[in-house]
Amino acid sequence: MNDLDSLVYMSRLIGANTELVVWGGGNTSIKVTEPDIAGNDIEVLKIKGSGSDLKTIRHNQFAHLRQADIVPLIERKDMTDEDMVDYLDKCMLDPKNPRPSVETLLHAFLPFKCVAHSHADAIVSLTNNVDQQKVLTDVYKGNMGSVEYIRPGFLLSKLVGEQVIQNPNLRGVILAKHGLFTWGDTAKEAYDRHIDLVTEAETYLKDHQIKTLTHGHTHDLDPDKQKSLVEILTPMMRGLISKTSKKVLKYDNSKEIMNFLSYQESPELSQIGPATPDHLIHTKQKPLWVELDKSGDSNAMYTSLKTQLDDYAINYDKWYEQHTSGSDIKLDPFPRVILIPQLGMWTTGKDAKATTITGDIYHHTINVMTKSEGISSFIS
Repeated sequence: MNDLDSLVYMSRLIGANTELVVWGGGNTSIKVTEPDIAGNDIEVLKIKGSGSDLKTIRHNQFAHLRQADIVPLIERKDMTDEDMVDYLDKCMLDPKNPRPSVETLLHAFLPFKCVAHSHADAIVSLTNNVDQQKVLTDVYKGNMGSVEYIRPGFLLSKLVGEQVIQNPNLRGVILAKHGLFTWGDTAKEAYDRHIDLVTEAETYLKDHQIKTLTHGHTHDLDPDKQKSLVEILTPMMRGLISKTSKKVLKYDNSKEIMNFLSYQESPELSQIGPATPDHLIHTKQKPLWVELDKSGDSNAMYTSLKTQLDDYAINYDKWYEQHTSGSDIKLDPFPRVILIPQLGMWTTGKDAKATTITGDIYHHTINVMTKSEGISSFIS
């Protein structure tokens, strides 16, 4: 098994673990010495291509870049996203390769052969609470690097790279509200370290749980009644949220979703925000929690649903205006996630793939919210 074989194998192991990555998330890399087009041996960074899925990634889905051209960038003070992308394009050995991950600089700046990055729920749960620093110290005894949330790009890569270079004995680096980076001299070493650190986080979350959420809403609705209501409400929702563009809906009444909808704390907990700002494009800032009189007729339910969707749209517009820098893309104003106690979750999107990704992400969000709340108080 050569270096790229081992990287593909490690990547698929990480991608197959639903507790580690959401769809398309995470990235991996390896640095190898290979001849360039002139036959000169150079160090090559092989990193997951943007948009690839770790659980199914193939050899040709890794971008190959000249490592020596990337490393000096750490000396810069700043670099725009546009300049970074343009620069990395010029570092690629084969322009037919996929575009490299947005976190390519971070992988390049870490002075280790193999690097693994995931968005492990357990790791994010350690940081998405009001006692983050104490929790991280309790779990890892100060032997872990950590960086507060910064959007992926040059600055995050520089901060992490400098922290690791100055502290070479760190076991890994945790990015608050984002995920975990580990490394090693081989893919196996990077993977084993990754799993060890995630397992320690999972053990802590289990052993230090100080509270559980309280069941309030019952989800023991008669199955026939539930099915009938879902069949009535789904086309109503689709029509109401497709005013500006057509939407596809996906319904989910899995055990995890129904349990979350039954907790007394969930109406408030669900409105705090996403597990990571990176999810905003998929889930928006928060879901729509719908309260319906399920004993009413369809006209009454339609009126109530329309009112709550319209209110969500108005509030989204206000939120966008308050937080936009002017360059942020404004999405349509309707929710990506709709939660109705006793019935389930609907996710929305432009196509089936988009709705599936949103649903996958919100399952992870629920996992992070409940685990963070178990040891402290969840924050976004």
